[in-house]
Amino acid sequence: MPRIDETLDKLYGKKFFTTLDLASGYWQIQVHDPDIEKTAFVVENNLYEFERMAFGLCNAPATFQRLMNYVLRDVLGSKALVYLDDVIIFSDTFESHLNDIREIFNLLKAANLKLKLNKCQFAKRSVNYLGHVISTDGIKPDPSKIDKIVNYKTPTSVD
Repeated sequence: MPRIDETLDKLYGKKFFTTLDLASGYWQIQVHDPDIEKTAFVVENNLYEFERMAFGLCNAPATFQRLMNYVLRDVLGSKALVYLDDVIIFSDTFESHLNDIREIFNLLKAANLKLKLNKCQFAKRSVNYLGHVISTDGIKPDPSKIDKIVNYKTPTSVD
């Protein structure tokens, strides 16, 4: 798994950002036929098996990250970064950014991966990514995350 701090360091100095979120990321990954039986579980005497990668499988995050690294291998680090189902595209100019978005869309389409459009942000000067605000001014913790910690109620009992 990539380290978030190392991922964010690569975004310094960039001018345009797009964030993409895959729709139900894990569920887009088909389980290899011989492995389906390994996902079996029983509820009320009925046997169920996952045909799609389920949340909670011990190797699911690493498997998904490996897939995304493979799909975006030609642009990883130079035009885009990925952390599980969260992709950020970064560019120095608006024109190159539009080309980068198009290229990454084509890579995702070729892999038959779908996006959750209402969670995507396109060609912005400032975006939220991995709990941080990424902008032309630098990288800062997301203020809404800080507020939640600062305003967290102090426990009143040990129960």
